Amino acid sequence: MIAPLLLAVLALPTAEPAYRLGSATSRIAVLPVQCERDLDRALCSALGESIAVDIGREPRLEVITPRDLDVLLGAQAIADLSTCERDDCLSRQEFTRIDAAYLISLAVNRIGDEARLVVRVVDL
Repeated sequence: MIAPLLLAVLALPTAEPAYRLGSATSRIAVLPVQCERDLDRALCSALGESIAVDIGREPRLEVITPRDLDVLLGAQAIADLSTCERDDCLSRQEFTRIDAAYLISLAVNRIGDEARLVVRVVDL
């Protein structure tokens, strides 16, 4: 589902900084899904984990799930990062411990009776 789109993004030619040599070039961190207040948080959490698992089915990608991020960075750091609106906010120093090349930020918003999934891919 999302894995082919991510592979297309990863295939774009870019100069690779020295810190991205090795496995970090294929490592993707997935933030927990941001949910609007009236949406079921457990459902949003399951959606984020499901997307991370789906991306991880691509053998060329290594995925850091929202649960892994919570363990690696701590709940407060994840909560702070989940409220970021700008890409440079998401590129903060907390991610140096993870050494991921990309970060996926997910949000579910309600529009009338329908829900919309917003996906942002940030080049770290």
